[in-house]
Amino acid sequence: MRNLLPPDLPAVLGAEIPMERVLINLIANAVDAYGQVPRTAAGIIDVSGAAEGGHVVLRVSDQAGGVPEAALHRVFEPFFTTKLAGKGTGLGLSLCFGTIIGRGGHIGVRNENGGAVFEIHMPAAAEAQRTAV
Repeated sequence: MRNLLPPDLPAVLGAEIPMERVLINLIANAVDAYGQVPRTAAGIIDVSGAAEGGHVVLRVSDQAGGVPEAALHRVFEPFFTTKLAGKGTGLGLSLCFGTIIGRGGHIGVRNENGGAVFEIHMPAAAEAQRTAV
């Protein structure tokens, strides 16, 4: 895994542990995806981020083949999974979605560079406090 987060990334509002769980889940899913592809895949998972217009944008990306096109719009549904039978409950991404939406953010997925990119947009803490007044 490559940590490409800039050291000056702004904070976001919300409890630290649920946000950690979101990132752990996304990274674990990328690891699982590499387990389902031939060994020719590089096995690299990038965690990157940036401050963009009052938001913090976090990206977790891999090169493990991506999400099947027909499943892209369903991956955040409860009990939906693209994993092999017995390998997943289909709840991880649904819980990630609820955590992010519940904190005023947005999470999405797309395929890019031979893999999946999960992108989280969260209001930066200073921005969220200004708009709450």
